[in-house]
Amino acid sequence: MRASSCAADLSHSITLSVSTFEVPPKLLIVGPLPPPYIGPAIATERLVASPVLAERFQLRLVNTSDPGGEHDIGRLTPHNVGEAIGQVWRFIGALIGWRPRVVYMSIARGFWGFLRDVNLILLARLFGVRVLIHLRAGRFDLIHDSGAMGRLLARVGLGSVTYALVLGETTRDIFGPYVPQDRVKVVPNGMDLDAWPAPQRRPRPGFNIVYLANIFRDKGTHVMLAALPAIARQVPDVMVHFAGEWHDLAYRDLCLKIVAEHHLEEHVKFHGVVNGNPKRELLDVAHVLAFVPVAPEGSPWVVLEAMACGLPVVGTPQGTMREVIVDGETGFLIPSGDPDALADRMIRLARDRQLCCTMGAAGRARIEQVYAENRTHAVLADIVASAAAR
Repeated sequence: MRASSCAADLSHSITLSVSTFEVPPKLLIVGPLPPPYIGPAIATERLVASPVLAERFQLRLVNTSDPGGEHDIGRLTPHNVGEAIGQVWRFIGALIGWRPRVVYMSIARGFWGFLRDVNLILLARLFGVRVLIHLRAGRFDLIHDSGAMGRLLARVGLGSVTYALVLGETTRDIFGPYVPQDRVKVVPNGMDLDAWPAPQRRPRPGFNIVYLANIFRDKGTHVMLAALPAIARQVPDVMVHFAGEWHDLAYRDLCLKIVAEHHLEEHVKFHGVVNGNPKRELLDVAHVLAFVPVAPEGSPWVVLEAMACGLPVVGTPQGTMREVIVDGETGFLIPSGDPDALADRMIRLARDRQLCCTMGAAGRARIEQVYAENRTHAVLADIVASAAAR
């Protein structure tokens, strides 16, 4: 009995030693890096640099960035076909040479981009690798805009994933019938609070509205411009700072026509693309962020960034914005495409600077409590660990 007991103790000790020094599972991240500075690219960059993930997994990246820029994304062109083939080969090389336990993929929402993603998903499953997909958008265009072929592609691609990740509870059914709800997990975008420390908001002259978004119709720039005449009549020192790239020359002409017709030149400034310190400086001088898209959104980084800077946000209930912005507490939600409602909320904030400060502080607290990056990455790490253990 004694010898048996000693053998059991020795076996238990060896088991503890092996588990203590067990090599962390390998996690292969597949996604784009900036530039361009769009949501999926920013998210991939943060995941690769995440200390939370690095503590629990071995990490490697297959970069699916498009050197052609944002205008070329999702289109069927010879350039994109060549890029996709190269990405598939790099992915196969990682599967064979590195042998990951789990693949995490930021997937495309349109037909041609998801066609590449389906090949990656099926290759991973062929090698016995668990697959997590993450749709960082508010709409899965493939199953709505591509007819029967799109729905077939969705069925083939989504049927074998371990988990499908979405940005919020409001987008949980984004995959329709193609992914059972027990395999849909919520992992929102998160803010690195070390890089975005709590701001010291000081009184600033005038009333500065910042509108951070690339400029095309879906982003609602025209709604802000349509609201501005009514705001300027009540708040003569209002200035709207638009920061983003023009994507459509006809839309640019429309916006500039609104400015000219209503004599808004002294109330509008177009800054072009801003990133890094210039973006922070623009947010530092702002009193409020406006972002009122008229088309589906995912979880816009600019909303999180503005709240982290202690700004109230006036937005529309697109995608997860209805979760992130607490109406009447951290800002206001208005109906999409409603310039009168936008003007009303802006005038209210301009007349009540204490309300601006109170809402801004509540927004910062919400980021710290719900959307801190260490929290969102920990949620993702638990899901990866669950997939690795299956």
